[in-house]
Amino acid sequence: MSTLQKVGQSMRMRINFVRGTEVLYVTATQRKVSTMPLARLIYIGTRLLLGIVFVMSGVLKLISPQAAADFLDSIVREAPQITIALVRFLSILECVLGCLIIGGKKEEYTSVIATMSFPVFSIVGLLFGSPDQACGCFGDFSQSRFDEYFLIRNTILMFFSMYLIWYSHRTPKPPGEPQ
Repeated sequence: MSTLQKVGQSMRMRINFVRGTEVLYVTATQRKVSTMPLARLIYIGTRLLLGIVFVMSGVLKLISPQAAADFLDSIVREAPQITIALVRFLSILECVLGCLIIGGKKEEYTSVIATMSFPVFSIVGLLFGSPDQACGCFGDFSQSRFDEYFLIRNTILMFFSMYLIWYSHRTPKPPGEPQ
């Protein structure tokens, strides 16, 4: 096997013929193998999962805020207009947070906010909610209750968001990746 064949196996070859001469120009460039490490794939999947959960939760509460408003009514015990407005405000914040997570923008802040939201809502649900009361996490479209599944779901989502914190602080961003 000639040296040129060995080079050709490990490198991409481009051959150009110069017009009017018999000179052969060979240029070789290193072949780029684009492999994505498993941690990066998990990071992207986690970002998409959490972002979709936040966006869906916010959108569904905007469409049907009554279940979440009923829960807030039991806490705030004020005028229903205040609780509906508060639910709508929190829903918009959830949508914005979800879009930022999906887009990978301001990861230092969004991942911390997402991580803190799960234990905060879990504690509020345990202190003020009852097992037969709907939590309103996804508006009236879900019949989620304040039970062990509520805690398990929030704990799993919290660990996913903790992975976002770990990954965004541990690994440098590749060139061209949004900051």
